[in-house]
Amino acid sequence: MTTSTFFRYSINSLRKMVRLRSVSQQLSKTENQTVTDLFELAAEPQFEIKKDKEFDQLMEVSESDPKVRDLIKRYGADRKIMRKMYDQLVLHGAGRFARGYWVAAASLAFPETLDALFRHFNGDIFLLRGHSEHNSGLKVAYRMFTYFSDQESSAIEDI
Repeated sequence: MTTSTFFRYSINSLRKMVRLRSVSQQLSKTENQTVTDLFELAAEPQFEIKKDKEFDQLMEVSESDPKVRDLIKRYGADRKIMRKMYDQLVLHGAGRFARGYWVAAASLAFPETLDALFRHFNGDIFLLRGHSEHNSGLKVAYRMFTYFSDQESSAIEDI
């Protein structure tokens, strides 16, 4: 790797990290509303538009990485499937921060975590062999949380 390639890669990684953290802050605010607030907000059409806009920003950050784009293409996923994965992660406990990353969002933005998610997602829910649907979702969400809290950077072999 030449010096210029290294610096270009480093700058792009830094840009991605800054954009991801910004989007994470916005997504976390939406997800962390109280139940009462959600019922009130859900009645307003602007709530869904705002949430969709924030998710679209997350997808722009994710798709800016060529490796993530390749994974999405290889698994034949679209934004609807990516949104289902995100919602399942939040539902099962990955809607929290670890080392500055909103885990549910960051899991879709890095190729190592996204590949593991795709391998265990059936289009609607996460399924792990020998586990119930609910426990599968919990285990996947917890693994994503530990990945970021432990600052791992390699591929995830097992969940």
